[in-house]
Parts: sequence; C-alpha cells; structure tokens
Amino acid sequence: MNTRNVLIAAGLLWLCSSPLALAADDALLARGQEIFQDVCARCHTAGAVGKLGPGLKDISKRRDEQWLDRWIKSPRAMIAAGDAYARQLREENKYDLTMPTLPIMQKDDNRKAVIAYLKTF
Repeated sequence: MNTRNVLIAAGLLWLCSSPLALAADDALLARGQEIFQDVCARCHTAGAVGKLGPGLKDISKRRDEQWLDRWIKSPRAMIAAGDAYARQLREENKYDLTMPTLPIMQKDDNRKAVIAYLKTF
C-alpha cells in the first residue's frame, strides 16, 4: 500500500468513528428501540422465546437486512410471493396469526431503525 492509500484508509476510519457518525448511530438505535418497545414488543421479545410472534434473538444472523426490510414492510406480501421462510413462520405460529402490515413500518427510516436495533439482539 502506498502512503496515499494509507492516509485515505485512516481518514475513512476516523470519519466512521467520529462523534458525528457515532451520534447518528446512537440516534438510529434509540429510534429503533423506541419503535420496538411501542409496537413490536407486544408480540416479540429480544430473547429466544416470543409472545404471540417468535423471539428475535439472533434474527440478524438468520435473515439478512433486505429480507428483514421486506418482511417488516409487508409480511403477507412475502407469504403470497412464496418466500419459504415467511411461509414457515406463518405455519409455525401456534396462535394461527400472521404478522400484520403496520402503518408505522411503511416508512423506510422506521424499518431501518428497527433493523439496526434488531442487530443488537
């Protein structure tokens, strides 16, 4: 690596760990936690065992961000489209429930915040 590339890499590392970037991450996580507690925690937990819906421990290791985003936005659409994991979730729900399509989750920023928070489980 030449000196220029080292300096660019160091600068990018500094920017990513700057107070401004950390504050943005903190705000995103705080928003995600708020939404989770207000909306999602009625059916889900951060643990392995859920309530009406499944527990979400390690969910970001089981599903990627794109899948989570599509599921949170419109669970029924994913089931209708034939997504295997979405169908499995529906079939395994012991209360014969499907996660609803929630108005708050139609905003990209809200889903992004919730997914960031889910990654902390």
